[in-house]
Amino acid sequence: ITSKIQRLQLLNNSDITFPPNPVKQRSAMPPNFVHSLDSTHMMLTALDCQKSGIPFVAVHDSYWAHGRNIDEMNKFCREQFVALHSQPILKDLANFFEDNFGGLPYKTNKEGKMVTSFLKELPSQ
Repeated sequence: ITSKIQRLQLLNNSDITFPPNPVKQRSAMPPNFVHSLDSTHMMLTALDCQKSGIPFVAVHDSYWAHGRNIDEMNKFCREQFVALHSQPILKDLANFFEDNFGGLPYKTNKEGKMVTSFLKELPSQ
């Protein structure tokens, strides 16, 4: 399909003549996974705001609340970031891949533990 601003090619995904491209799949997975973590963090923050009656708006990684609620929203944002990233996210992902696709190596993310430890120590203001 060709228009004035773009050309679009429709492919039938079930057609075996168009198998998935492993290189594209490998390069697309990490940013999509990180995006899923970012969106999970946003939703957890939004849920905390909702429980506290704070109107909350977000676009991508930009969180908004009324000025009088910023300190509380920031507190929720930090708490949820630490809670999310204190989980064994990469290990769980590696286990999922291993269970479903065969053995994959997993290495402990020491830097991730350092970041969450640092964030816990930051003052709330």
